[in-house]
Amino acid sequence: MIIKIWKEQDLELVRELPKKVKEVIKENVQILVEEYGEEREEKHLGGFVAITDEEGLMEIKESLLKNTIPEYIDKIEGVDYISALFLCGSDFAVVVICDKKLIKIVEE
Repeated sequence: MIIKIWKEQDLELVRELPKKVKEVIKENVQILVEEYGEEREEKHLGGFVAITDEEGLMEIKESLLKNTIPEYIDKIEGVDYISALFLCGSDFAVVVICDKKLIKIVEE
């Protein structure tokens, strides 16, 4: 499973996540919207936030993030989730949000 969040309205797709996780997602989406606009799509500049499970993480690491290492990995305070920033080019980034037990896959 990979849920892609492009704009704040997409947060509705992840309403069941813990509040702290949704706050991190919202902060990242706001930055992307401010810099690249709200109407961008996957082929446009900017990027997105990807909330994923192990299967989705493997899929995204083998395709879009192939041979890309994270710029940083943050533990989200108070919950068992991490946030990892992947820069896929000078104007395209993916922020991956997943369970912290998947950190080894994120780091590969």
